[in-house]
Amino acid sequence: MRSRAEWALRAAVLTALALLLWRTARPPESPEATVTTRGALSRALADATREPFAALSLDFDSVPDRVHRDWLGAIRAAGTSVTWNARELSPVAIAAAMVPEPEGRIRVVVGGSDTVGVVLSDALGAIDTIRAGEAPAARLLRTASGTLSAAAPGVRATAPPVAPLRVRRLLLLGSAGWESKFAIAALEEAGWTVDARIRVAPGVETRQGADMSLDTARYSAVIALDGAAAQSAGAIVRYLAAGGGAVLAGAATRLPAFARITPASAGARRVAEPRSGLVLGGVKSDAVVLESRADQPLVAARRSGTGRIIASGYDETWKWRMRRADDAPAAHREWWTALVSAVAYAPPVTPGDSLGVGDPAPVAALTAILGPPSDRTRGSAAPGSRLPPAWLLFGVLLAALIGETVSRRLRGAA
Repeated sequence: MRSRAEWALRAAVLTALALLLWRTARPPESPEATVTTRGALSRALADATREPFAALSLDFDSVPDRVHRDWLGAIRAAGTSVTWNARELSPVAIAAAMVPEPEGRIRVVVGGSDTVGVVLSDALGAIDTIRAGEAPAARLLRTASGTLSAAAPGVRATAPPVAPLRVRRLLLLGSAGWESKFAIAALEEAGWTVDARIRVAPGVETRQGADMSLDTARYSAVIALDGAAAQSAGAIVRYLAAGGGAVLAGAATRLPAFARITPASAGARRVAEPRSGLVLGGVKSDAVVLESRADQPLVAARRSGTGRIIASGYDETWKWRMRRADDAPAAHREWWTALVSAVAYAPPVTPGDSLGVGDPAPVAALTAILGPPSDRTRGSAAPGSRLPPAWLLFGVLLAALIGETVSRRLRGAA
């Protein structure tokens, strides 16, 4: 029995000695660091910069800022394997832009998890709490002070500063009738300055406002309500090529001069009130349907050169305004404003460079730099560092050697 024990101790001595020789002979390894980022990230990055690590495993409780993300990216590019996870963080993103309209509202779009309440704020405090589901949530703000942000636990997304836009006049072309009258009224109530050319008889038209040529220096958009726009079709096509915006409604979508640029053309099937109109047909492959009813397209948009154009099958929207509902005029006004602002040419008042300003999607930016989060268990050893430490091997060797020596001495004494 004692002989077997001595052989086991001798084997332990030889094994420990072999492992110690292997550790000594092979090239030295860089250590691995595991960091739980509760105030320790800056120190970990500084240590990894001074003395390279083989691997850096990070457990985030909040999304690092731009500087730390770029620092991590540089460490990763230098050869350190960087893995991370943030199981308690919810991705949040925000985008904000000035709506091209006289009122100058700000459209804010927030994306995130539908299980987390995202707090929308500006420099003065919280504005609203949003739960974004599968589709991002949008809000129209009449005003905002300072930087807009969307915050969830551990994540704060900030939008770059919103640049004010230079909104110009509108030009409306149509025949004398209720649609022209109330379309002009709705747009003027919303603050637009509308120049109109209204056909009252063949070859006879009346004009409202300035009599200027159609170009982007004077007009933000042109609205063609019917076939009365035929004589201005060439100017509208050139205006779109220069970056302008156009809304074609009803019979105007069927004019031969617009066949190449229109997103679709009005057909023969009519939809009922409150907005009466024609279902669009021949929707182009690059067009986007903005509004439909019972899967029948009624409003579609596309780009034409550097300009944008909308085709609307609605040709009697004035009936909507005449409804008894108290909000009917406001709804009619809002619909026309949204339609025009979707195509309006409105350059920024002061061209600025917002590159590098704001952090609109911090979790997405972190993923772009470091790759997707890892499922690796925190604190697990790297493949190259699975050997026991040298002090432990030396202790085993020493203990086994002493044990064998003592056993042999006691056997001789017996």
